[in-house]
Amino acid sequence: MAVTLASLDWVACRYVVDPAGVLPPAGGPAGVERWGADEPVGWVLLLAEGEVVSAAFASALESAERGDAHAYRVAVECEAFGSVVRLRGHPVRLLRSGRHAIRVFPGGELGFVTTGKVPVLGAAVVARRLPPLPAEAVDALNAEATALAALAAADGVRPGFGRLVSSGVAGGARVLFGKGRGRLGWGRWIAAVLAGYRGLLAEAKLWERSQLGVRPPA
Repeated sequence: MAVTLASLDWVACRYVVDPAGVLPPAGGPAGVERWGADEPVGWVLLLAEGEVVSAAFASALESAERGDAHAYRVAVECEAFGSVVRLRGHPVRLLRSGRHAIRVFPGGELGFVTTGKVPVLGAAVVARRLPPLPAEAVDALNAEATALAALAAADGVRPGFGRLVSSGVAGGARVLFGKGRGRLGWGRWIAAVLAGYRGLLAEAKLWERSQLGVRPPA
């Protein structure tokens, strides 16, 4: 979380969404608020834990402010094991003031729910950085999948076999067929397997929550 928040030290306000209730009630990083009933105004950027924004993001946002679009899609790159892969499909990660409904899409991908045609935000990039070793990456994805499952449950998503299969396939395919650079090869394959695992695990945890009757924290 610290790396993600640090990449946003230039924004006016920073909020943390804690659907799994893992943060202490009165705790949290200094200068960071919890996402609650009073939603922020202005532009809202959505990042998952472990994601950071590129150096060009601030200037791209300035150009967005001069446009008429109500939302923007943002390219996501996965950085892992000597590979950098720009994932297929660009989720809606930037939204103007309004109802900020967050959705967990198949593959464990976060995005805002919008209507109408949404353009891509220029050269702005969100970088998803996995730990350097696969074992560490699995531990990190386990914690992230718990949060994704809680967020999906809060949105009223029900577990199902179709979602279970599509999440694993969608997560792996976005990495495997993305545009890459650097030392690809095995790095890309490992990242693709972990991306598929991320989606599968989130769906499995969603099913587990439904079986245990776990409710999102108030």
